Amino acid sequence: MVEMKSANYSRRVLLLVTGLTPQVVTETLYALAVQSQEKFIPTEIHVISTGEGAERARLSLLDPSIGQFYALCKDYGLHDIAFPLENIHVIEDTFGNPLSDIRTPEDNLRAADYIVDFVRNFCSDTSLMLHVSIAGGRKSMGFFAGYALSEAVWQNIRRILQVLFSSWRFESYFRQCLAGFRSPLINGESYPARRTCVRLPTASVKQPIYLR
Repeated sequence: MVEMKSANYSRRVLLLVTGLTPQVVTETLYALAVQSQEKFIPTEIHVISTGEGAERARLSLLDPSIGQFYALCKDYGLHDIAFPLENIHVIEDTFGNPLSDIRTPEDNLRAADYIVDFVRNFCSDTSLMLHVSIAGGRKSMGFFAGYALSEAVWQNIRRILQVLFSSWRFESYFRQCLAGFRSPLINGESYPARRTCVRLPTASVKQPIYLR
């Protein structure tokens, strides 16, 4: 299989499934766009999550004053990455309400249908390059995303990415996270991001799995 360069695509999508740790988004973007030798800078980011996970992502990543997505882009000169609030997509229950978590077989079916359909829609557009991160959320969520890629009839490159952390500590949002930053919680409280996050080993990108 001949690999195409991301620069050949005017539309480059980073799709992530996340749960209660929105840091996965900024750590993955840092690993791909900053750390990786073959850099992948998306033109847009999409996140699929549950109701609570989506709210945490909005508060921690896209808050106009303390959003860590904006901090990462500013620190590393990452421009023109579209990540508006509407790009955080929430799985819904059978009544159209945000799914707070995936706890029951019915919840699992709703998540499966939503994620698989979402990925298929991207895969139907052969003009874009799609990277999918399965690092966040319930394990089943990552499986559904990978399954959708594996069975999609699509000719362009697809990558399944797993960002690995040397320590399972999510105080950090990316390597140079702001000292003194307090990570907001949906109940209005917050907790301090550890100063030591600057010294934590950065995330690394596992060898991608290429699918035909």
